[in-house]
Amino acid sequence: MTPRKRRRPLQGTVADELMFRNRHTCCICHDSSKHVQIHHMDENPSNNRIENLAVLCLDCHSRVTSDQGLGRRFTAEELRRYKREWESLNVSALESESALGEVEAAVLRGGISQLMVQAITLLDTARRIEALEQIEAYYIYLGMREEALDAITTILYGSVWGDASVTAECAERIHHLFWALPGPEHIAIRDKDLADLKKAIGRLDWIGEHATEYMRSVQVMRSLCTSILYLYDVVVAYSKSDLGLALLEVVDNALSACAAQTEFEGVWKEGVMEIQQALDTLTETTPKRWTKARTTIKALLATAAEVAGR
Repeated sequence: MTPRKRRRPLQGTVADELMFRNRHTCCICHDSSKHVQIHHMDENPSNNRIENLAVLCLDCHSRVTSDQGLGRRFTAEELRRYKREWESLNVSALESESALGEVEAAVLRGGISQLMVQAITLLDTARRIEALEQIEAYYIYLGMREEALDAITTILYGSVWGDASVTAECAERIHHLFWALPGPEHIAIRDKDLADLKKAIGRLDWIGEHATEYMRSVQVMRSLCTSILYLYDVVVAYSKSDLGLALLEVVDNALSACAAQTEFEGVWKEGVMEIQQALDTLTETTPKRWTKARTTIKALLATAAEVAGR
C-alpha cells in the first residue's frame, strides 16, 4: 500500500486569504448559507499552497471526493476551473466598487512606489514579502494592476541574483493581478487587459531564463509554473491562442535554461519535473482546435523527458 501523506497544519494567514477570495462561500454552488470546508485539490494534505486549496460546502465536497453511487464526481480540472472563475468574479466585484478620483489615484501610486523602494532596500526577506503583499492588496482593492505589475517587476529585477524566496513570490504574484478575468460570459476582456497580459508574460519569460541561470531554485520554478498555468486558463477562457503560444514559449525557454545547466543537476531534475507536471495539465486544458499549441506541448514533453533522463 502507498503510505498516506501526512497532513500539515494550515496556516491561519493562508486560510484567511482563501476564505476572503471566496467570500467564505463554496466555489461550486455559491450558496453562502452553507457551512464550508477547505479541500486539497491534488488530494495531498501536505500541499497547503493556496492554489491547491478550494472552498467547498459539505454537499459539494462529498461530490468531489466520493466514489459511491452512479453519479460522476467532479474531476480535478473541473474543480480548478470552478475555483478560478469564482475567485475571479469576487475580485472583479471588488474592482467595480473601487472607483478612484485622479487625486486619490496619485496618492496611492505614491504609496506603491514607497513600498517598492522599501522592498528593494530592505535586507529582511520577510519584510520584502510583506511589502509585496501590500502592493498586491492595492491591486485587489483598488484595481491598480499596471502600477502593481511595474512595482513587482522592479522588485524582481533587484532580487533575482540573490533572494530566491522573493523572486518566487514575485513570480507567483504576477498571476494574482489577473484574478479579475473570470471569462467572457462574465466580463469582456479589454485592450488594456491584453496589453497587461503581454507584459506579464514577458516578465515570466525573464524569470524563466534568468532565475534558472543564476538561482537554480526549484521554489522559483514551481511559482513560475503556477503563474503560467493560471494565465493559460485565462487566455483559453478568452480564446487568445496567440497568448497561449507565448506562454508555451516561456515554458520552452525555461526548459532550455534547465538543459543548459551542468551543475546542480539533482536540483534541476526537480525543476524539470515541475515543468513536466505543468505540461501535463496544459495538455488537458488546451482546446482541441488549438492544434499548434497541442503540437508544441507534445514536443515540449518530449524535450522535458530527455532533459530529466540525461
